[in-house]
Amino acid sequence: GSWGRDSLISLPGLLLKTKRYRDAADVLRFMGENIRNGLLKNQIFPDQKDVISEAADGALWYFEILYRYYMETKDHETLCNLIPVLSAVISAYRANVVRGMKLQEDGFLAVTDAFCPMTWMSASVGNWVVTPRLGIAVEMNALWYNALRIYSFFYSDEPAAFQTVSDSIAEIDARAESIAEIDAMADGLQTVFPEVFWNEKKQCLLDIASPQDAKVRPNQILAMSLSFPVLSGDKARKALNTVYRLLYAGIGFCSLSKDDDQYRGQYMGDAYAREGAMHQGTVWPWFIGPFASAWHKIHKDEPGTKDFLERLFLPLEDHLSDACIGHISEIADGNFPHECRGCTSKAWSVAEAVRAYVEDVLNFDA
Repeated sequence: GSWGRDSLISLPGLLLKTKRYRDAADVLRFMGENIRNGLLKNQIFPDQKDVISEAADGALWYFEILYRYYMETKDHETLCNLIPVLSAVISAYRANVVRGMKLQEDGFLAVTDAFCPMTWMSASVGNWVVTPRLGIAVEMNALWYNALRIYSFFYSDEPAAFQTVSDSIAEIDARAESIAEIDAMADGLQTVFPEVFWNEKKQCLLDIASPQDAKVRPNQILAMSLSFPVLSGDKARKALNTVYRLLYAGIGFCSLSKDDDQYRGQYMGDAYAREGAMHQGTVWPWFIGPFASAWHKIHKDEPGTKDFLERLFLPLEDHLSDACIGHISEIADGNFPHECRGCTSKAWSVAEAVRAYVEDVLNFDA
């Protein structure tokens, strides 16, 4: 079948940067048709209507990718057709009908289902969910904040996309009131996010907003890399420095820092051993893209930034001669020499390298 979250993350690099805009619009329409009650199926089979693998972050990625598509194409017609999808997702979260998720009174999203991997760290074997990430996950809330800002932006930039000829004055007023509430929620999140997630000891963001969870993971990069970053300034700078120091591994970023007791440095063995390592130290090349974009945003005006970003991609250039020639692998061992594992050509690994290299290196001064 088709993959939901993976396809969306792959779309900007594979379709927008290669100017395949019609294909991009087709993918967005297809994914929009498969969002139900705030969830995008992560594995989509044409002959099965039920959700196979529920991905709460998939529908939130949809906002980011539609925004990127619109900003590059200004395709008003496609946006008008897909705005109802965004409205339905926002409504589902605000009404707390998204399975496995809860919108708290303070505006944060919390993962509530320990038996269903709701985030991209979805490794599981049988009834064992390796990283359930219960509670307020950092990238889920970065995506949620980003979605709120994008929805409000579309309302301001393309108000006609939200209206039909049959709308009454009361309906228009209610929609404006709803947007004001969404803006207020986003403002509140932006204010308290740094306090809720800051790990003072390690000078980075918590993966789960809990003092008992001090794991250093790359998920926090999304708080600084998305179109509307929820974290900026000095704390963003410090967090990126920590991520680079503790997680960078040449062709990607380790999914867990090596000083953690649960770190697993090799992706080998039976299904339990492999799945147990997948998000507990295994390197993921796709994070090179978000990291490069976040570093670019924060350090753009500093000397040496472009040179740093160019060097960041050199190990990936070397990797094109390894494994599947001309492609980028799915994962690699956390331990040196970072032997490549998983599938030998992974869509989002290739896509994020392409997107970030074009946006953050070739178009550095744009």
